[in-house]
Amino acid sequence: MPQEIEAKLKKQAAKKGLKGRRADAYVYGTMNKIGFMHGNKETAKGRAHDRKASRRSPTASKRSPASKRPPASRRSPASGR
Repeated sequence: MPQEIEAKLKKQAAKKGLKGRRADAYVYGTMNKIGFMHGNKETAKGRAHDRKASRRSPTASKRSPASKRPPASRRSPASGR
């Protein structure tokens, strides 16, 4: 099941004040409505989204290329730069 979408929906359910079975109904009802699940089974659309999400690194998209390098104080002096 698409973990990324499920986590977002659970967070939204908590924000709306839903708990327990009502929160579960909100999460899985929404995933059924958008086509990621059919009943309690994951659809092809849900599996495809999950595969794409697993390929993406969640931190890579948020960080700029300059922040990938360690600070000057942490670089080794033998790096030649």
